Amino acid sequence: MPKQQRAILRKLIQVAKLCIEWNNFHTAMNIILALQSQTIQRLHSTWAMLSSRDITAFQTLQQYVDVSNNMGRYRQALADAQAPAVPFFPLVLKDLVFHMDGNSTILDRQEGHAEMEPLINFGKFRAVTRMIATLTQLTSQDYWFAADLDHCPFLPNAPITRPPQCHPTSTHVPPLDRVAELVEIKLRAVESCYDDPRCSIVSTTTASSSLSTMHD
Repeated sequence: MPKQQRAILRKLIQVAKLCIEWNNFHTAMNIILALQSQTIQRLHSTWAMLSSRDITAFQTLQQYVDVSNNMGRYRQALADAQAPAVPFFPLVLKDLVFHMDGNSTILDRQEGHAEMEPLINFGKFRAVTRMIATLTQLTSQDYWFAADLDHCPFLPNAPITRPPQCHPTSTHVPPLDRVAELVEIKLRAVESCYDDPRCSIVSTTTASSSLSTMHD
């Protein structure tokens, strides 16, 4: 069993690396966050079987989910990415909410100019427009292997245990993404410095240190 678990961990790390290389940040960060979960991290004997190269690769991947500087490592990678790319969707939603709810649509009248007509905050809508334009540009192209996906073994009929609310006929509306909740918890620590480039809060992630301890 440990050898099988080791093989799976190695494969997931390799897949996450390839996703980063292909600018598929959403899939990569879902994998990374899953590997950081307590359930996976407590497999100490399995992690100890990984090579130093795999451990180093995983530690590098963890930088993309580090919330320091408002997830600065991921944001820089996304800014440098060329289409096709898949942004990290929970953070896309968070940024949109920040722009829409964090900025007034109508600007307050300046002191001494109470007689002025209310002014629309065009800066708010320019920011949203730029963000959507960037996302549209990044997702405007298909990956070179997109045409081959119909032939990939996705195993649609595999026996998978799913909670009742995940059944296709269920009327229950689950959260958009469990990963969004995990990221939200981490980002709460840096909420007060969302627009402050000087802000640098140490990530709450402890996986890197724990992995390093295993191999000391």
